[in-house]
Amino acid sequence: MEQEEYQFGKTLESMKTLRELGVSTQPEPGYAKYPQAISLKNGKLQGEGAPIAAWRWFSLPLEEQSVLTELIGNYARPRVVIHAPLENNQWGTISCTVKAVTSAGPVFSIEFIMCYPIENR
Repeated sequence: MEQEEYQFGKTLESMKTLRELGVSTQPEPGYAKYPQAISLKNGKLQGEGAPIAAWRWFSLPLEEQSVLTELIGNYARPRVVIHAPLENNQWGTISCTVKAVTSAGPVFSIEFIMCYPIENR
């Protein structure tokens, strides 16, 4: 079985693996199908909200951070397409809005909101 790889692009057609983009390390992923929980009258919790995702690197060289920052661009909340592990370590391709890009030295993260499946592999 072929090993899945993180992919990133502005469109499905422009997606490339992080390695092809010049990013040598894989991020620590995060994904939540329902980022908020609400209490129902019967005492149970129900998930609510649009799916969110995050990629975090704890030691990403500044040159590699620049590659991702340039791809995202200076647009307010751009839409991107990523391929990453989702629920239960099942990989999928999702269209997301970039909420935030943060950098503090080698620590770098991208937060995605409104993540909707395009296809599952």
